[in-house]
Amino acid sequence: MPSVIPRGITSYNVQTGNHLHHEKSKSPRNHEIITWRSPRNHGNYNVGTATNLHHEKIIMWRHTNLSMWHHYTSRTTVNMSGYIFFNCEYNVLICKTHQYAISPKFLARHLLQEHNLEVTVRQEIVSYASQFTAAEATQLTYSLSKVIPIPYLNTITGYQCQYENCNKILGTLQSVQRHCRLNHGWKAKNGDSWVETRAQTFFQENDRRYEN
Repeated sequence: MPSVIPRGITSYNVQTGNHLHHEKSKSPRNHEIITWRSPRNHGNYNVGTATNLHHEKIIMWRHTNLSMWHHYTSRTTVNMSGYIFFNCEYNVLICKTHQYAISPKFLARHLLQEHNLEVTVRQEIVSYASQFTAAEATQLTYSLSKVIPIPYLNTITGYQCQYENCNKILGTLQSVQRHCRLNHGWKAKNGDSWVETRAQTFFQENDRRYEN
């Protein structure tokens, strides 16, 4: 990427009819060019590409005998909302494919290991996610009362222990039976000491809210 962006290519594009005209950005923070690729000659024209902070590809061209650049914004860009969702109520970043929350620290690794995406797409997703201040698992607080299901999180049929002052939720019948036997002295002849419930968890592995 050259150190000097072509003259005039410093801001965003606005569309009028079938033509796109360049105008000075009213909000440079949101619209300035963040990458620029060296132009190449195509017949009588120089053609180059750039990317703005909306992760939109901008194609630019000019006649070799003229100094003025023309450009338009390509709309065939990565749809970030197809991959991740930021829940602003809980301040968590959710992978929509795997239906669980991802720590920003591990987002790049998650996309590399769990998604079949080109490196440029992964980079754009990480860049897009960086605008959010997402909470870590240890920063979340939970209510004991039931809540409305959270969008894009996986929902399971779990089992909630009914012994006094417990209310622990487990993911399988075998695990709730084991829990009740080891922690409460439960025996099969006592009947069920749990109830079915619908459960979600933001994070997986050691930060999962229910045990399998």
